[in-house]
Amino acid sequence: MHSRINLNGEIVSATTQLFGFDHPVFNSGEVLQEKIRLFEGSFLFAERHYFHLMAQMRMARMQIPLDYTPAFFYQELAKIQEDSGLQNAEVSFNVTQSETKTDFWVSIKELPNTLFFNNDYEIDLYRETYVSGDFHQRLNFLNPRYRILSTYAKENSLDDLILLNQEKSVAHSMNGNIFMIQGNEVFTSSLEQGAFDNVLRDRVIQACIRTPEIDEIHEGEGLFPFKLNKADEIFIAKNGQGIIKVSKLRKKEYVSEVTESIVSQLQELD
Repeated sequence: MHSRINLNGEIVSATTQLFGFDHPVFNSGEVLQEKIRLFEGSFLFAERHYFHLMAQMRMARMQIPLDYTPAFFYQELAKIQEDSGLQNAEVSFNVTQSETKTDFWVSIKELPNTLFFNNDYEIDLYRETYVSGDFHQRLNFLNPRYRILSTYAKENSLDDLILLNQEKSVAHSMNGNIFMIQGNEVFTSSLEQGAFDNVLRDRVIQACIRTPEIDEIHEGEGLFPFKLNKADEIFIAKNGQGIIKVSKLRKKEYVSEVTESIVSQLQELD
């Protein structure tokens, strides 16, 4: 993580105390987070991220200041990018509010110069909690549950966990939305089934539509765990980063031939 952040338009040390302890953020944890990928010096899908953040703020009943325009959003992203000097990174635009003010801070973390992460990546099911697909699940609030999940994954030598919804079908993984490829078909969960509501999910679906090797896309048809064992390929679409190839689920190992074609199409989208 870069040593400085953009706090309400000013570049300050990342160790700066952002708010007093009487701020509502310490009581409610109400922080919306929009993650944007900086790739080769450009913010991918920046306009879509702006409108997604505004929609999320409206859904969360947050007050949107009049100066929260597209130009404002791009300017604040550019400030932290220029300060860090990074060309490839994950950028987090965080928004919270008190009774009188809406605050934001932007942090940046360096990433490799790629949208496709093809290292060993092992996942497994996590059955100790279930994901809801209701309205509030779609809000991208910071959630302490993922710290617990991350600890569990680390203790079990896993890179990620598959989370199920109340119907026992796949909702998403700890790190992103799950896409399964079987033959010339792609399967993924719907928002109603608990998929993360983010920009990258939408762009990956569009990339799948444009990929010659894919004939059909099945969204929300019940991606049950047993189907994953029959898959040829599985990947995770991680917002703010890119596409992560899943290499292993229990004893099953996967390839990434069609996934690489999808990544190529993703890079052509705006």
